Amino acid sequence: MKQILIIGTAHEFQTVDNPRGKEFGEMLRSVVNNYKIQIILEEWNDNRGTAIGSTLTNALLQWRNVGTPSTPEYDTSGYINFDPLRPALTLPEYRFAIQEKREQFMVQRIEECMAEQERGLFIVGMNHLHSVMAKLQSVGFEVAAGNWLRIPDTETT
Repeated sequence: MKQILIIGTAHEFQTVDNPRGKEFGEMLRSVVNNYKIQIILEEWNDNRGTAIGSTLTNALLQWRNVGTPSTPEYDTSGYINFDPLRPALTLPEYRFAIQEKREQFMVQRIEECMAEQERGLFIVGMNHLHSVMAKLQSVGFEVAAGNWLRIPDTETT
């Protein structure tokens, strides 16, 4: 059975120029080495710059973007204004039908990219972690997952 380890995170951590880039990269290298990962699959948008995961490739390690294209059918932009008297108080809207379509796209891409591989690492936005785990299990992957979130106000040293 093909194995995939999923790391849910905030997309901001995935870029090479983020303040926690060195730490995130070290964590990824450790995971790749300890789990003998053959391919890194990443929910990515090239408009964000260079993904740290893409910098780790070598003769034995591939990287593939499995994120959705920047087309209207996958557009998740939108906000909910929960106080009409204060328009600045908004929340990003989580459009279920669009997110479901995006996750189905990612799972299909993962299946394609993993065709010749046995062990993969999938880096994905935290909002998708639970549901993508279930989708990958349903298509036959052995799945393990965790999250990498660093909130400075709550960390201990």
